Parts: sequence; C-alpha cells; structure tokens
Amino acid sequence: MYWLVDKEAGGAYATTRRRAPAPRFLPRKPGEFIPKDHLWPIDEYWNFHAGRERFETVNVFTEALNKRYGTATSLDDYERKAQAQAYDNERSMFEAYGRNKYVSTGVIQWMLNNAWPSLIWHLYDYYLVPGGGFFGTKRRWRPCTCSTATTTTPLRS
Repeated sequence: MYWLVDKEAGGAYATTRRRAPAPRFLPRKPGEFIPKDHLWPIDEYWNFHAGRERFETVNVFTEALNKRYGTATSLDDYERKAQAQAYDNERSMFEAYGRNKYVSTGVIQWMLNNAWPSLIWHLYDYYLVPGGGFFGTKRRWRPCTCSTATTTTPLRS
C-alpha cells in the first residue's frame, strides 16, 4: 500500500492517484462493443478496449481476480467477479483515505467515466451505466462508515 509509506520525504503520505480498478464489463447487450463471437474467452478484442503500457491487456486485472475470487468459468462469472473486485478496490481506497484524512493530501480518482467504450478505470461506463466501483465509492462515503485497518488495531469511523 504505497499510500502509507512515505511520511518524511514529501511523497504525499496517504495519497493515491490514478487508481486503476478491475475491468467492468457490463454485457447488457452482448456484442455492444465486443463482437458476440469474442465475448468469451478473453481475447485481443478485450485488450483493444483496455489501456496502454502495462495495462494494454486485461491480464493484470484478471490475475488479481483469479487469485482473490477464483478463476472465472464464463462471461457471467467473470463479470460478476470483476464487479466485486471493482467494488472492493474503490471502497478500500477511500477507506484508506478516510483513515488518514487528517494527514493525507488526498485522493485523485481515475476516472469517473470513459470517453469511448472501455473495460477499465471508470466508475460508470461509456454508456453511463454505474459499475461495482461506483457502488463501492458510494458505500464508503455514507454518512457513517466503520472500517478496519490491517496496520492498526482500533476501529475507526
């Protein structure tokens, strides 16, 4: 958790930026931006709608998903697990900020929505449909939220 490391050298202690949660593929209309014959298993059509550099494939997200929730066996299973992963990632990021809000310099959420059909980083997608990350963020920012911190023992609200 890099946002808990640097307290001395001006490294924006308790700050995170450009968070990149899991793919949020919402197959409301199969074939909407990935052709139906490429929906499952994951292939180059998915990667075309991923990011650049180390995010040019959905592999980094899929590996984390497989380790945390188990290997997806279908598109529906992958989508359900990816939504849960996005929910957990966003909620926990904002919980970490809330825990350190008096010493933190902030959180920069990347990103609210996508400018074109994409599988990653958004709270709601190109079609304005909220995903798991949106609901994880919403859950964290309720008026009263209890959370635990693995680096300390007391509960904080």
